[in-house]
Amino acid sequence: MTPSYLLLFSGEAKKIGLRSTGHIRFQILTDADRQHLWLRLSGNDSSGCFSTELVDFAAIEAAVQNVQNGQPIVSKALAPCFRGRSSNNGPFAVSALRSLGLLKADEMSTHLSHMAGDWPAWRKAMLAANGSEFTMPVKEKPVAGEAKP
Repeated sequence: MTPSYLLLFSGEAKKIGLRSTGHIRFQILTDADRQHLWLRLSGNDSSGCFSTELVDFAAIEAAVQNVQNGQPIVSKALAPCFRGRSSNNGPFAVSALRSLGLLKADEMSTHLSHMAGDWPAWRKAMLAANGSEFTMPVKEKPVAGEAKP
């Protein structure tokens, strides 16, 4: 049986790279019991590969909170949250988090971010939001290193 989820939010975010063009698209999903949140990178209107897997929002939150107080957050901090190994996963996730108001750009460097917003309040609001049923798309081709079905 294919697990189903509730799609709570679909958004678009400007890429963070200085030479990057375009936007990425992302989704926020929850389970039927509304206990967990996931981030899913869902599209890119210019170049750059990325993983479309569901990424546990608790892992993202833990990754950014593990950064020393006052130190900027680099997109590499989010790499362990993804199973896929695309180097764009972290920067694209940072773009999504910035557009949600959970991170803000560093004043000196576009590649660095800082915590922003009220993460617990955001989580509570997301889990209470109206959602529509969502089923993960079937992969058209396997991720590098995975066996074909």
